[in-house]
Amino acid sequence: MNRIVSLLGAVFISVILITGCTDSNSKNEAGPSTISSSDENVNVNVNVSVSASTSSDESEVIELASKYKNVEYGISNYEEELKPESVEKQNELIKPFLTETFYEKQYKNRNIILPLQIASKEKSILKPENQQFKLKEKNENSISLNYTLKLMLLNKQGQETKNINIEGILTFTKVNDTWLIQSDNFNIEDLRKLVYKYK
Repeated sequence: MNRIVSLLGAVFISVILITGCTDSNSKNEAGPSTISSSDENVNVNVNVSVSASTSSDESEVIELASKYKNVEYGISNYEEELKPESVEKQNELIKPFLTETFYEKQYKNRNIILPLQIASKEKSILKPENQQFKLKEKNENSISLNYTLKLMLLNKQGQETKNINIEGILTFTKVNDTWLIQSDNFNIEDLRKLVYKYK
């Protein structure tokens, strides 16, 4: 009887040991898989974070570009536009979008008030429509966008009298963690023709 009890005890202990070892092996086998899965999650999170950061910069710059073009070309009262206070107001509205160097250049070249001059000369309301912005180039502190828009010239009744297709490249640079426009190259001569007479 004692021999049977001893035999059963030995079998029972063997079963426990075998089960324990099997579970341990199972856990060890699962270990690398879990770590690998965790690594994949980390990589995914990092990629998403980088992608979100990239997307965030591009989205921010595109939003700024659209706001800038709306301020630059959104002229609603052509009868008041060339008064000194209107010119000063336009300069002040445009200034926060530009680097200091580019602002000074645009101010000296009178490019900031060119839309005001167009509105006054054509006796038209100006409205930028169909704005499209597309990433051209990007690095850590600079983003360039290709852009197109249609500048609508409207009479007092809101009817279109003329339109001009504008195509260009806006380049932003980061100054103290703020994106500012450092250049805006586009077919400006098509606008100047409306104001100045060329031989």
